[in-house]
Amino acid sequence: MKINEENLTKLIIIPLSLTLLVLLTSSIVSIYWFQRVHLNEDVEERLEEIEQLFQMKLDEDAKALESQINLLQLDKKIQDAYLAKDRKALLRHALPFFKILNPKYQVTHFYFIDLDKVCLLRVHNPPRYGDTIPRFTLAEAMRKDAPVYGIELGKFGTFTLRVVYPWRVDGELIGYIELGKEIEHITVALKKIINVELFFAVDKSYLNRADWQEGLKMMGRTGDWAQFPHVVIIDKTMPAMPPELKESLDRPSLHAKHDYLAAILQVSVGDRRYRGGFVPLIDAGKRKLGEIIVLNDVSEQETALKTLSVFLITISVVIGGALLGFFYLFIGGIESKLIKAHHDLIAAEQTKNKLGLEKIQQQREFLQVVIDSLDHPFYIINANNYQIDIANSATSSLGLWPKVTCHALTHNSSEPCTGANDPCPLKEIRNTKKSVVVEHIHLDTNGNTLYVEIHGFPIFDQQGNLTHIIEYSLDIAERKRAEQEIARLNERLKAENLRMSAELDVTRRLQQMLLPKPHELNQINGLEIADFLEAAEEVGGDYYDVLVHDGRVRIGIGDVTGHGLESGVLAIMVQTAVRTLLESQETDMVRMLNIINRTIYDNVQRMNSDKNLTLALLDYHNGQIILSGQHEEMIVVRQGKVELIDTIDLGFPIGLEPDIADFTAVTKVTLNPGDVVVLYTDGITEAENSDGKLYGLERLCEMISQ
Repeated sequence: MKINEENLTKLIIIPLSLTLLVLLTSSIVSIYWFQRVHLNEDVEERLEEIEQLFQMKLDEDAKALESQINLLQLDKKIQDAYLAKDRKALLRHALPFFKILNPKYQVTHFYFIDLDKVCLLRVHNPPRYGDTIPRFTLAEAMRKDAPVYGIELGKFGTFTLRVVYPWRVDGELIGYIELGKEIEHITVALKKIINVELFFAVDKSYLNRADWQEGLKMMGRTGDWAQFPHVVIIDKTMPAMPPELKESLDRPSLHAKHDYLAAILQVSVGDRRYRGGFVPLIDAGKRKLGEIIVLNDVSEQETALKTLSVFLITISVVIGGALLGFFYLFIGGIESKLIKAHHDLIAAEQTKNKLGLEKIQQQREFLQVVIDSLDHPFYIINANNYQIDIANSATSSLGLWPKVTCHALTHNSSEPCTGANDPCPLKEIRNTKKSVVVEHIHLDTNGNTLYVEIHGFPIFDQQGNLTHIIEYSLDIAERKRAEQEIARLNERLKAENLRMSAELDVTRRLQQMLLPKPHELNQINGLEIADFLEAAEEVGGDYYDVLVHDGRVRIGIGDVTGHGLESGVLAIMVQTAVRTLLESQETDMVRMLNIINRTIYDNVQRMNSDKNLTLALLDYHNGQIILSGQHEEMIVVRQGKVELIDTIDLGFPIGLEPDIADFTAVTKVTLNPGDVVVLYTDGITEAENSDGKLYGLERLCEMISQ
């Protein structure tokens, strides 16, 4: 890997420089913007102060005028002159008051008004009287019947603060007294208090041009009605109108309500900078007659803001330059170390690669030695093209390796294996993603048939895609020959089993034929006998017989070990021996069992068999049973109660010893009418259910007792 040694520092410094530039610029702009916002907030505070102070001055002046009216209305001479409607006398007595109020309180209007709104006397202008007064303050005072004050726009374009007072004499309303004063002095007071410049602009729709111009002459002022299209300036504290303000007032309409008390004006007069806004002019009738334009001198703040900006830019340039210089040197040093480390890494990587290649080669050689040690073909197949990439020497001995496909190597074919006889391992693995084992018939270099078992194992890449399979094939020719021999022997065994099954079937039927018949059992007096025998799948070794001889009932029951033909034949031998002894008038039970044992013992020895049996003989006569021989317990049920007669000491298994006379004994059991005797073999008690649980003697006794 090669790096650009000359541009590494630049690649870092340039983005870093841009980042610093953006950060410093953002900081300067943010500080400047916040200062501007603070400046605008200061201007807006001034606008609110003007609005509040203007109202406060009006309230203060109105209070003063109202206090003077309180004194004036109490004058008896003025009361009598007004009630007599004597205008001359009223003027004579009121004029001294007006002369005092005018200089002291700047009162310029003094009215006596009748209850019907007709002016009885204008003290400040006596020749004018008899007209109806249509002002809001008078109407409101009449409606509330209380003193009312407010500013109202006069016909000559001047704002007058008017205080209208309901006049009562002895509690009776006789008229109204009104005092008024021009508000120009408030403009001067506001300028002095807050240090702002003010312009009073009135909407022309509330003025008559001729009356306004007449008013200018009366007050010795100058004005230009055509200066603005919609408003006229009636008062101001600045001699000249700033051009920017003129442009703002030239707009088609006055400012919307939401523009009031907001710093929306920026004007310049010489080297002074002003910011300002508009305060609405509302008269006593709640009409917006115009606006007070307020300009706040922000020259010093603007200068300070510019100085701060220059200072911040200078500091930013110095700090930014210092940081860039530091980072240039710092990163340059790191770059030198990185380049050196990079060169060292390249050298180490080359050495590592060389050693890795040598190790891979050694591992490849070792792997080749390992797979060459296998005596059966072993190879790795490319899953994409069936090409054999790696193979051992056993594979090479086939004569077609290297650079051959698996189907060309094993089948001398140009196409992959198909069909049920030769399933393709690669296709099987691709479908199942698992290892497979299949049998194939391969061809060697001479075209000879080879029976092989192929084991295939998949190799996947990191994405789970099949890339290769490992195959090795085992020669199964010997196994095939063995399988064929086994198949031949199985056929012979099958034929032999059929023959033996036929013989066993004959023996089973013969055994059934020798059992007592129902009609034989029914002819026995004094006993009711029920029997049941079900052989196992093969011929069973269970035996029982019932004989009647000389008025006595002889019963034999036995169980030969195991099953099959030998067991069945041995059971027939016992039956024959018992019947023969009875026919020969043998009545001694012990001697009879010993003779039977010797006969069976000799036959078992001659048969070279390990068979033996348990055998019990019963002799019943007149309600008594003589029992001899070793077998399962004899069960006696008396009135619902079960009694077990153990036979372990009454005999010995038949066929194990040549003489059992010393082991044989008898026992007697008396039976009453209704008693039940049960004889059985272990096929009952040792029967298993599907869970492998034995039927058992206890369960048999429970069933019998029911």
